[in-house]
Amino acid sequence: MRIMAIDPGTARHGVAASDTLGMIATPLPFLPASGKGGGIDALVAAAVAMEASLILVGYPLNMDGTVGPRAKAAERLAEELRQRIPVEVRLSDERLSSVEAHELLREAGRDVRKQKGLLDSAAAAVMLQRYLDRNG
Repeated sequence: MRIMAIDPGTARHGVAASDTLGMIATPLPFLPASGKGGGIDALVAAAVAMEASLILVGYPLNMDGTVGPRAKAAERLAEELRQRIPVEVRLSDERLSSVEAHELLREAGRDVRKQKGLLDSAAAAVMLQRYLDRNG
């Protein structure tokens, strides 16, 4: 079972995928969020290509757990994916995943200022790894 994770954004979507055993999350190249449909075609194509059986869409709740504008945009993205592909799509709490990803990349000596898409996909991988660890 391969799982795809998306860290939604306004300029680009970070993307990650699990291995087929569902144990390890790996960041993939980011996909553009601009253009027709907010990059939905590229996300659908990526999910089909990797034969994803589940798609996690990062749900950026406010720190107090409330739903803000970015979370509403994630809800719309998840619904659009549900309409376009016959795969289960779930929202997944992504609070602090970007902070954790930034710290991991910094520790690895990567300069995220020069590679912004790297942070987005690393955040998707952090979110996905949390999910894999919780759901074994």
